[in-house]
Amino acid sequence: MRVKVRDLVPLHSPEVSGVRSALEALSDEELIFACDHSRNGDPIKISTVSGKVVDGNGRAYELMRRAANPQSKITFDAEIECEAYTPDNSMFSFQLGVTTPEEEEASSVESTALPEDVKVMLQEILQLLNHDISQLVQMPS
Repeated sequence: MRVKVRDLVPLHSPEVSGVRSALEALSDEELIFACDHSRNGDPIKISTVSGKVVDGNGRAYELMRRAANPQSKITFDAEIECEAYTPDNSMFSFQLGVTTPEEEEASSVESTALPEDVKVMLQEILQLLNHDISQLVQMPS
């Protein structure tokens, strides 16, 4: 499927995705070609559930960075070859999906009932997980 650069919504933040110097070194034409004809069979993948880029976030950010540059030949209307990705949620015993702002707010209100020490502990664990994830992204094996 073809998707406009303006419609790419990366799953990860730019910090998690990191700088991709190999992508930055490509010309505009080479970047478009690399996205449309992935050498390793790894196209940009977009979730059919969330509409976000689940694979190829670095390429998506580089395309958006160039589209914002008036000197670039890549525009926000440029279309890129992407692949639809439907996650397999069969291992979960509950329904996964996109929540509405109202559902998220209700969930946030419910979570305030946690004791303060539990909240602090969970925040510390979250920071460790985010740190580990960012290291994995920076140092792929």
